[in-house]
Amino acid sequence: MSAPPVAETRRGRGPAPPAPQSGMLAFYEDEEAAAHAVAALRREGAGPVTAYSPVPPHEILEEVEEQRPSVVRRFTLVGGLIGVACGFAIGAYTGVAYTNPDVAPLVVAGRPLVAWPPYVIIMFELMVLIGGLSTFIGVLVNGRLPKATTRLEYAPEFTNDRFGVFVAGDPSRLRPILERTHPVEVREARPS
Repeated sequence: MSAPPVAETRRGRGPAPPAPQSGMLAFYEDEEAAAHAVAALRREGAGPVTAYSPVPPHEILEEVEEQRPSVVRRFTLVGGLIGVACGFAIGAYTGVAYTNPDVAPLVVAGRPLVAWPPYVIIMFELMVLIGGLSTFIGVLVNGRLPKATTRLEYAPEFTNDRFGVFVAGDPSRLRPILERTHPVEVREARPS
């Protein structure tokens, strides 16, 4: 019997990372050339493109990134609502649980036993606390952090002075597209 696929063995960590793919890796001297390569690959419908940069790549990000809202804000909203509900529940419980059932409840300033205005402070504090913690968890989950392995197509030059573009797919189809963008070097990346 063969082992189950990697996607079935990962529990609670979201989707499994994609298996290493073969493709082409191109090196560029400046950000503008790398952005031009990304745009050319997208025009040709070449598949998923990964860009590497030694500095924050504003021009490349405009080409690579699809502008869509982050899902982390949903983590924050749910965490904040849970915090408000927990704050109210704590206040209501303490207001009701510590009354003597044999004697009439203690009425303070004519308020009912469960009056929400005094609970606003604890509701706000728990909203901020749980909302902040859930935002942190959302960043870790959606960023797939921490990563213990490096990517197949990573090259050490990307941290020093080179910009890189990796595209997965058929190397014989991708090489001409990348060579038209005048890279410093083009190499094939294959899983070992």
